[in-house]
Formats: sequence, C-alpha cells, structure tokens
Amino acid sequence: MKNLKRILGLLLTAVLLLSSLTACLGGSVGDNGKATVVIEKSDGSFVSYEVDLAKIENKDGGMIPILDYLVADENTEFAYKTNDTGYGAYITEIDTLAPDETKEYVAIYTSAGEDFAVPSEWSPVVPTVTYGSITLTYSGVGLSSMHITDGTVVLFRVEGF
Repeated sequence: MKNLKRILGLLLTAVLLLSSLTACLGGSVGDNGKATVVIEKSDGSFVSYEVDLAKIENKDGGMIPILDYLVADENTEFAYKTNDTGYGAYITEIDTLAPDETKEYVAIYTSAGEDFAVPSEWSPVVPTVTYGSITLTYSGVGLSSMHITDGTVVLFRVEGF
C-alpha cells in the first residue's frame, strides 16, 4: 500500500511537471473578436479596456501584445511594467496599480478556462472574483502564456501576501 501511494504521488508530480512545462510554451491571441482588460482600483472601482483582437499583430505572446497595444493606443494613458524572472514576465505595475513589493503583488484573474489555476496541496482553493456578472478565476499561467480569445476578460488587482 505504501508503494502504491508513493507511485501515485510520483505519477501526480510528473503530470503536474509536464503540465507546467506545457504552460510555458506560450500563449496565443485569437484572430477575431474582442477581449476586455480590467483594472480593479484600490477603492474597488473598475476601469476596463476593450481590445479588438484583429488589431493585435503578434498573436504568440499571450497577454503581452494586448498590453502593448493599449500602451500604444493614443486614446488611453495606459502603462505597465514587468520584470523578467527567467520564468517569463512578472507584472510589477499596471495602469494605476503600483503595489508595495514587500507585501503586495499584482494578481491576475481570467475567464479563459484553460488558464485557470488548479487546486494544489499548497493552495487547495483557487481564488475567484466577480466582475459584473462574470466569475473570474485566478490565473495559473503567466502573462505571456495566457490564451486570449473572443470574450476573454482578464482582471488585474493588487493583493497581499
């Protein structure tokens, strides 16, 4: 029985490792439709940006080309900053959000099911937030590994650790 548990544990570890490596292969942006980027401000209000996916030239960078498009848009004052951690881009500031890096971070929530975080031993419950009538789930992938298609909503907010 002990050996069976050990084998199952090793098998589960291998599956999780393979799925995490697959997630690092990179995200994508759909050819058509619209996606929404939402910023939850510190007072609980929201600012949203709708993006026409047909206008995004780089379809391989997940959320990064969407954010770059918003930065270049003359009609917005949108900005963001990232650090490259060697595992991909880690967002440090976005729009008006600038967390205290000693105790806060920018959390990412999404409506794209393939990007949802999954429960684990360390986090048995995956956080969700509600935006309008949509329940968004904590992202289990980084910015450049996200999958953005027609109707995708991605929400950024500051959370503590």
